[in-house]
Amino acid sequence: MAAAKAKKASTIAVQDLTVQPASVELNLGNKSIEPNLGNKLDYAFGKATGRKHSIDRSIDNMRQLSVVGIHDNPVGRQILSKQIIDTFQVNKNLIMSGNSVTIDSLLIAPGGFKGMQTIWEGLNLKTIRFFGGGINLII
Repeated sequence: MAAAKAKKASTIAVQDLTVQPASVELNLGNKSIEPNLGNKLDYAFGKATGRKHSIDRSIDNMRQLSVVGIHDNPVGRQILSKQIIDTFQVNKNLIMSGNSVTIDSLLIAPGGFKGMQTIWEGLNLKTIRFFGGGINLII
């Protein structure tokens, strides 16, 4: 008769998080291009203006980011913009097809993970939203 063993909970520790500047140039043949994020970082951090619907979604985005430890400061903006640009890089052939393209990806943050959806029209980021409960890390 085998004795049941208690399993230890697995945790992931994040230490010494270093963030590099979020700049990228893509080289497509002889043309160097960069994705256009416009004012979407402001939108992600709750600073939208205009229609109530946009303001409400913007505030929800800010709350979603804060749950996983991304806040509206230089480090938070670097983390988010780098991941948006990385999403562009990985999917650039699809994004540059000329159609509106929706990309779902995983946002990796200092305090956990969140689903991230970006909608692109060519080089232009049209909108961004965050979803899912998030997986929080013990730091």
